[in-house]
Amino acid sequence: MDVGKTENIKTLTNISLGSIAGVLAVMNTEDGFVCGWLWASLKRAGKTDTEVLTLTSPAFIVWHVSAISSNTGFDLPAREIPIFLINIIILGLLWGIMRMGSGSVLSRQ
Repeated sequence: MDVGKTENIKTLTNISLGSIAGVLAVMNTEDGFVCGWLWASLKRAGKTDTEVLTLTSPAFIVWHVSAISSNTGFDLPAREIPIFLINIIILGLLWGIMRMGSGSVLSRQ
C-alpha cells in the first residue's frame, strides 16, 4: 500500500462524513426504536424503570440477531457468534441503564 499518494484532507473528510452518517443512522434506527419509542411507550403504559429495562434489552438483542441470521454480509464464524451475542446483551443492558439514568436518548451519550 502506497500511502504517499494519499490526499490527507480528502481521506479525513471521507472518514468524518462516514462516521457522522453511521452515528446518525444508528441513532435513527436501533436507538430510536429500542431506547426511544419502545422505552417511552412502555413508560406510558405504566411500567417501572426496571420492567422497561428487562423488556427493552431483549428487544435490542433481537434487533441484532438479524445481523447474524440474515444474509447481511456480516458473516461471523460460528465460534464467534456466542461472543457477539454476549457483547450485545451487555451493551443492551448498559445503554438501557444509561437511558434509565438520564431519562433521554440524546443526553445519555
